[in-house]
Amino acid sequence: MKKKHFIIINLLFLVLTFLESGIFTEVLWHGWGGFGDITMEYTVEGSVGSFFLVCFLPVSVMGIFLIRMGLCIKKKADWKAFCFDCTGALAGTGLGLGAFFLIPFFAWYNPVFQWGRQMAALLIDCFCWMEYPMP
Repeated sequence: MKKKHFIIINLLFLVLTFLESGIFTEVLWHGWGGFGDITMEYTVEGSVGSFFLVCFLPVSVMGIFLIRMGLCIKKKADWKAFCFDCTGALAGTGLGLGAFFLIPFFAWYNPVFQWGRQMAALLIDCFCWMEYPMP
């Protein structure tokens, strides 16, 4: 049972890491106009919205971690299982970041990564978070 739990936590954090790296990549590169075009800048609402997009998953993961730690303290649960879960979470995050930086072709063709990019692009375009700079 512990092996299944470790694999599930590992895969969950791997998916969350790919989703967050896709969001971060799109927020970072969305305004870039390419070679010769005018780059766009974030509006005030856009900087707040992009900050929320980039920070939502890490903050929610830390919240889940603190809730889980509080439940372990309250219930006097097995700390060995809690450390095993933390190891699985760190391994999943490490695998996701390692794949993103060391095997970029795998990350770019990953559907979860592309879903994060498309979700961020949709929010940026629909809510008009970017505009052309005024000369």
